[in-house]
Amino acid sequence: MRKILGMILVAAMLFMPGCSEKKENSTPTSSDVVERLTTVDTFGIVKAKDVKDIYVDFPAIIEDIPIKNGQTVNKGDVLSVINYDEFKSQINSTEVEINSLRLEIENNQLEMKNTQLTLEKLKKDLKELQDYLKNNNHPDIKQLMSDLENAKKIYEDSLEDLQTCEELFKAGTASKEEVEMHERNVEKSKKSVKDIETSIEKTKYNLQKEIENLELSINQNNVKLDSYKNSKAICEEKIKSLEEKIELMNNKISKSYIKDNTIISDMEKAIVYDLNYVKGESINTTKKVLSMVDLDSMIIEADVPEEFIKDVKVGSKVKIIPQADKSKEYSGKVAYISNTAKEKNGETIVTVEIDIEENDGFLKPNFNVNIEISTE
Repeated sequence: MRKILGMILVAAMLFMPGCSEKKENSTPTSSDVVERLTTVDTFGIVKAKDVKDIYVDFPAIIEDIPIKNGQTVNKGDVLSVINYDEFKSQINSTEVEINSLRLEIENNQLEMKNTQLTLEKLKKDLKELQDYLKNNNHPDIKQLMSDLENAKKIYEDSLEDLQTCEELFKAGTASKEEVEMHERNVEKSKKSVKDIETSIEKTKYNLQKEIENLELSINQNNVKLDSYKNSKAICEEKIKSLEEKIELMNNKISKSYIKDNTIISDMEKAIVYDLNYVKGESINTTKKVLSMVDLDSMIIEADVPEEFIKDVKVGSKVKIIPQADKSKEYSGKVAYISNTAKEKNGETIVTVEIDIEENDGFLKPNFNVNIEISTE
């Protein structure tokens, strides 16, 4: 390449004096030639900056491939027809499961509400009974206490009557039958007092048992309430997990290149290659379906010898001539100059990227081109 560039520079010096500065009584040197350099000529390769590998990461089967390797396609063109009914069924089943869990939560909420209402009533009844027992003011107890008071008075009165009757009997004014009658009245009234006291104790015992039953019911309802809360938390956690699963599944089919049951081009103009499947084949999620290069992202990648890189600047104008048709000529600009050099074919070169202006589609990936980079 250096020999070719040297010959071009010498020819330019000999036949294009307008491009160089004359020196009286002197012979041009190689340094003079470099100083007069107006273009850097080299070779380049057409490449695409935007390359996309198409993957389908869910179960599917290729039903049709209406394109061929190397074919140019436009945005929206169908690249493959796929069948993923099984995957859709998985999504639907997951949605049904989520709805079922939500219904379970609703039922749990209703049960929780009913349980809370029951608990409130039980706690209210418990407090009421505890107050009754503590203060002896339960209606039944109050009535029995009143009856006891009356029974005790009757008992005391019967004792007094018996005592009076016995004194009269001693005095000879009362009969033995009358004394015995008063004795029976005393026994009767005494038994009445004892019966009422027993009824009071029994009523208190029943109240205590009722309190214990209420406390047991409250504990059982608290356990039930905790169970509903835990069940709700578990359902909510499951729903969250399933919703994340649904989101991931939907994201897999919500790609810009998937539409209904087809894989389409999402590039305005592209070339497809590496078609890796045939009709009827199941898609392997780790194996790409095909690849695409964006024709609107075409650039030229060129290698410039290190001794000429100082004359190349970002923004420098470039003339591009494809070897496939040397009658065509394109314009471009230097867009990027690598900050490192590398050795290639025994020569130290620096890689330069060139943007193509008004590409008419003729320049294809990996086309070889001749380029002239203006140094002016």
